[in-house]
Amino acid sequence: MSLLTHLLLAPAMAAGAVQQAEGVIGVDGRLDEADWGRAVPVTDFLRYEPTDGGPPAGTTEVRFLQDADNLYVGVRVRGQVPPVRARVSPREDINADDQIAVVIDAFGEAQEGYAFWFNPLGIQQDFRIGGGQWSVSWDTRLESVGRVVDDGYDLEIAIPFRSLRFPRGGGEQTWSVILIRKIPADGTYFSHPRLARNHPVFLSQGTPLEGVRPPERGAGLEIQPTLAVGQSWADDTWSGFDLWHEAIRPGLDLRQGLTSQLGLALAINPDFSQVESDATQINLNQRFAFYYPERRPFFLDGVDAFTDELGTMYTRSIVDPLTGVKVSGRAGPWTIGALQALDRNPAGTANSDGTAGFSSDEIGEAWADDVFMRLSHDVGRGGAVGVTVADKRLLDGSGSTNSVMALDLDVPLGGRWTVGGAGAGSLTTGMPGGGMGTVAIRRASGEGTGFSLSATEIGPDFRNEMGFLTRSGVTSGSALLDHTFEPAAIDTVRPWLSGGFSREREGDAEQNGVAGVVVEWGGVHHIDARVSGGQSTLSGVAIPTWLGRAGWRSDFGRVLGLSCMVSRAQVADYSLLVPADDLRVSFGGTLRPGSRNRLDVSVVHQRFQPTAAALDTAVAVRGKLSSQITRAWGTRLIADVSDATDTPVLTSSALVGWNPQVGTAFWLGSSQLSSLDGGELDELVVFAKLSWLLQR
Repeated sequence: MSLLTHLLLAPAMAAGAVQQAEGVIGVDGRLDEADWGRAVPVTDFLRYEPTDGGPPAGTTEVRFLQDADNLYVGVRVRGQVPPVRARVSPREDINADDQIAVVIDAFGEAQEGYAFWFNPLGIQQDFRIGGGQWSVSWDTRLESVGRVVDDGYDLEIAIPFRSLRFPRGGGEQTWSVILIRKIPADGTYFSHPRLARNHPVFLSQGTPLEGVRPPERGAGLEIQPTLAVGQSWADDTWSGFDLWHEAIRPGLDLRQGLTSQLGLALAINPDFSQVESDATQINLNQRFAFYYPERRPFFLDGVDAFTDELGTMYTRSIVDPLTGVKVSGRAGPWTIGALQALDRNPAGTANSDGTAGFSSDEIGEAWADDVFMRLSHDVGRGGAVGVTVADKRLLDGSGSTNSVMALDLDVPLGGRWTVGGAGAGSLTTGMPGGGMGTVAIRRASGEGTGFSLSATEIGPDFRNEMGFLTRSGVTSGSALLDHTFEPAAIDTVRPWLSGGFSREREGDAEQNGVAGVVVEWGGVHHIDARVSGGQSTLSGVAIPTWLGRAGWRSDFGRVLGLSCMVSRAQVADYSLLVPADDLRVSFGGTLRPGSRNRLDVSVVHQRFQPTAAALDTAVAVRGKLSSQITRAWGTRLIADVSDATDTPVLTSSALVGWNPQVGTAFWLGSSQLSSLDGGELDELVVFAKLSWLLQR
């Protein structure tokens, strides 16, 4: 059977029916209840990664049960070669282990869903899928226990219905599911049904799971009080006890399921602190700000409902909210997202030309009111058309506001093809109205020929103060062509070509062409190499540019993983407007001694020398040692050395954590910042943080 025929028939190949449990299912990893014996297993798994192939060695059986509160999944793997990899690790840290994934699309429309991954001991990793993105930091409550046997493992999983969104109404429903088994020793993935690699609408490949009987309502009421207590010492001064902010910060999150599809979230003085700081990034020729991912729970709830083609909302531009309220979910073919937050410390503008009233100096100590609303309608399987409104205004009496309205469209054309486009307009105090538009057509890479073509026009007066970055007054375009080969000796070879240009209204411009190749073999070895040439024009000065780069990463058994990257380039120095020699080298390593410990090390070095100017160098070295004592208790030590600023610094931290389940955790830690040139302690912070999730 050809792959095309298989994919066309996949929706009719049901994963089976969910059996009603007659007795109590105790989640202990043993599958010894009589109900498991009556459930019909799914057994036909086929390899799709790194190349298409047959079933795994031995047997893989997945069964489904349910009761009034949970959907249960039972997994039995036998006859595995090579040996099973399973570690007692923090939640989410299972990528080096054997895994089973259960992907659920309760609506069957390929618009939104959930991916739940488990290692053979039941350690969990979960994702929210929607808006064309996988939300890595999204979390929900699950129960899972596993045990490893001589030639395989057993897993017992309970997925609460209240952790999912599903169609309204009682009675029997048919959901869409995808089952995946990962064997990291040889980098292989097997699935039911067989998946196409890098399919542009991943959820559309699901197969029916019949007989699901969820409750009429979804999530009930969730109450999550938090308390963070901290003290800091900087410049010979202790922070003292500033109630409700830094030293003692109580908070409260409330979440209520309005229907089985729609939820309300409220937050008062929410806990947006990060237990682990962002890793140091270095760029000696930096023109734009660094982008950092979102990790804060309030913004991650229903995150796909707030995602559009233009990235209109960069949530980390909302820095320190006092209150927040949001509604998100679905109503039939509609997806709804609405958010309001009162920010005590809004970030200054990141627009390249500045925006009246929104620079860091103009904001000062003003608060900001942020409002975001999005409404989208399904188009086909996995496509959508939507409208977004964003409004940011300063509460300092100046009347400074920035409002954006955007329309976007993303439509699958069948097979691996998609087309998308978006247009937006903005109104900003003290400036004329502005607009922008973008359009793109794509054929997803990974199988056969991949292709993309895109063009964007941004007017000189367009501004989006809730976004990450706006380069106003820019015309740009890009194209990509690649093809994936599957030679007999190795897994895949993907040569590719790309080109792009951007031109700003005042005359600055960049254009380049790139040729590269990606090679994968043995399932665990990867090489990525590329060369490019082009030209940058800055303030009328034309500067030829070129780059050569090669990267490699591999796993060496269950203990060691290594990666490195070397690049050499001639670039334009943005401050001196001359050519500059740019050398970058990075190295990363992961060592896993035993089943509970992990050491991660990374080194980044940049050597930057403009023509007829002094050499500038920067190095960042980061080490992270984690030890998981039990599934709930763990420790972590981090040291980060960097000379990316004028003063070399050492940032170090220690943390002890208790995290028995999502939403309930206790953290006790400290961090300190020290100057390396004088050996002085610049800042010391000690903190404790407690959160407790109550459900009813």
